[in-house]
Amino acid sequence: MIALARLLNGARGDRWRLAAIAGGVALGVALALSLWSGFTAIADRGVRSSWIDVNRQGQNRVELDDRTALTADQLLARTNSDRFLSHEITVLQVATTPDTTTTLPGIGRPPAPGTSVVSPALAALIASHPPDELGTRYGTIVAELPDAVPAGPNALVAVIGVEPVELANDGMVFTALVGSAFATENYGYLAVIGAIAVGFPVAILLAVVTSLGSAKREEQLATLRLIGATPAALTRLAAWETAATSMAGAVAGVAMAWLVAPALAGIELEGVRFFADDLRPGIADSLVIGLGVVVIAVGIAALRARRLRGGPLGAVRERIESLPSGWRVLPLALGLIGLLTLGLAGLAVAKGAPRAVPPGPLVIGCFVLVTFGLITAGPPLLGRLAGLGSRRADGAVAVIALNRIRRHPRQSFRAVSGLVIACFVVSVFAGARTTLGNLDLQDGPDHLPPQTLIATLDWSAYETPGLDSPTLRRQLDALRAVPGVTAVAAVGHSAGGIAYLTGSDATALGFPSSEPLVGVDAGYRSAPFLPRAVEPPVEPIWVRELLVQTTDAAARERVRTVLVTGELGLRVYNTPPTRAEWSETAFGNTWANEYAVLANLGILVAAGISALAMAAATLAGVLDRRRVFGLLRLTGMPPRTLGRIIATEAAVPLLTVFVMVAALGQFVAWAMVTGLTDGRRTTGWPGPDYYLVLAACLALAAVAVAVTAHSARRGTSTAVTRFE
Repeated sequence: MIALARLLNGARGDRWRLAAIAGGVALGVALALSLWSGFTAIADRGVRSSWIDVNRQGQNRVELDDRTALTADQLLARTNSDRFLSHEITVLQVATTPDTTTTLPGIGRPPAPGTSVVSPALAALIASHPPDELGTRYGTIVAELPDAVPAGPNALVAVIGVEPVELANDGMVFTALVGSAFATENYGYLAVIGAIAVGFPVAILLAVVTSLGSAKREEQLATLRLIGATPAALTRLAAWETAATSMAGAVAGVAMAWLVAPALAGIELEGVRFFADDLRPGIADSLVIGLGVVVIAVGIAALRARRLRGGPLGAVRERIESLPSGWRVLPLALGLIGLLTLGLAGLAVAKGAPRAVPPGPLVIGCFVLVTFGLITAGPPLLGRLAGLGSRRADGAVAVIALNRIRRHPRQSFRAVSGLVIACFVVSVFAGARTTLGNLDLQDGPDHLPPQTLIATLDWSAYETPGLDSPTLRRQLDALRAVPGVTAVAAVGHSAGGIAYLTGSDATALGFPSSEPLVGVDAGYRSAPFLPRAVEPPVEPIWVRELLVQTTDAAARERVRTVLVTGELGLRVYNTPPTRAEWSETAFGNTWANEYAVLANLGILVAAGISALAMAAATLAGVLDRRRVFGLLRLTGMPPRTLGRIIATEAAVPLLTVFVMVAALGQFVAWAMVTGLTDGRRTTGWPGPDYYLVLAACLALAAVAVAVTAHSARRGTSTAVTRFE
């Protein structure tokens, strides 16, 4: 009630201070809840929907000699990736016995052969296009998946019933299908690291906003102490005031987290948006995080009140900070040593050495140590550097700013710690992203056109056809009959790394040849497609790919439908892509590239929060020293000089560690990626966007300091100081 009365009836400065604290707490709680909800949503939707990808199934799998000899409590399954225009569709094929007792999550009894159950988004896509372009691929649609199954509202998923013989060679037998939170353990570890990395700037923001106007408030508490208030009474007063203010902010923060959930749901992971309800915080999470922030804020306020030291007239004496101990560098050193060890161990495993321990938990622990160590190691490093600089300072600006940093290294570093951590997080994310990438699409007159469809036949499940196979001829005739098809070719293989096709097929593809049989480089997907005369091989030529050229996208989709439903089976995970589409997924980076979306989001959030925290911390320092700055103004210091002092106090700590922290982030990214992948992946130099983000961070810092300096000049005018 005291805080509410002060907010409504107190001085204008007190109202602004309490309102700013409440607003900062609201923003911090909203961000914390959104981050936590996002992390849990990724895991929850993985558990809910990933059972459709049987390749992620690590349990309930059964090994059978004859996979068609299923029992009633078993099912045979295979997951394919279908394509339609720019969309990727996850297709689960399931085969069971007629008397099956197995069930699928959210569906119940598996669909019968020739029928399917599709997601609402896929049902809408099928309904909006002709059947021969898409719908025919899925047989008779008997139902739609409930919202409890798909990963998101735009997920394209189909569960198709087939006969066991269709999956006899490459299907897997299970007693049940269950989901998992992440595609691999490594992605789970990376998600935890990302949440921790973005959570640090949020925690710094909360710590900064609760200290707004602390010096002015301590002066007021000292005055109350002078007129007879006991230390216990001052502690209770400070605690109740902070509790009421932060509680109001926490309630507003919970409301903000609920309101922004629909907007955050538009973020795509694996090409799928989130359901808004997945990102709305639960009651338990809201209570734990909201009350936790309130308790921490109250504890800090009570501790400050108990440590209050007043002079004989109630004035608060400035407390010069002791130089932080060098032991504060220990967490940073231990974390770096641990990450270096993990990175070198990953390289050793890549060369054949056995893995000693699982690297995931160690990577998380070392990352936390390094991030926390940056915060603890900053003040002692800054204090010692400022001491060296103050002895060589020349001019009022340098003398005042450097001595202020030397006397208050913790407070000075606290003002820029958020941006320092943001620079570190940005560097880690940017470095980790360099392990991703796609094969560059090579194009030109000596390459196949980028929109050429490449269908890889499943030669394990069906009789592998030769160039003169009747089955192959029927399939080729069916493809040539599709409207919009301009060329069809069969590519055979034999020993020696050469791909063979007839001269007439090569001519149809746009590479004229008079030879009856020509050969091309077997890696023609990325290499030039240059037919050349070859001697017929002694061993048989087995057809493994079909090449189809069309006039438009609709024709390509009709061709895919004919291939999916045709006599020749297609290889798993290879519903015919175009050459351009193949280059986009050549290294199997789909999951990794999708997680880069979260990295980009983390970069933006960390940079924005940290710039805000820096502005709040710089403003808090100005408010705490408003009287000192006012007296300097009365003695004749120009406003411009005062602004330069404030800018120098912010710039020196930031620039002291900025380059070091950026390099440190690159090292941490290398160690994490190398350690988690056992040396199979590594990192490279970040692209130009990384340096643009760093420049943007510095620009945000400059804007924050400029705005604060302008506010300081207005708040420390001679008239204001005389009034005080």
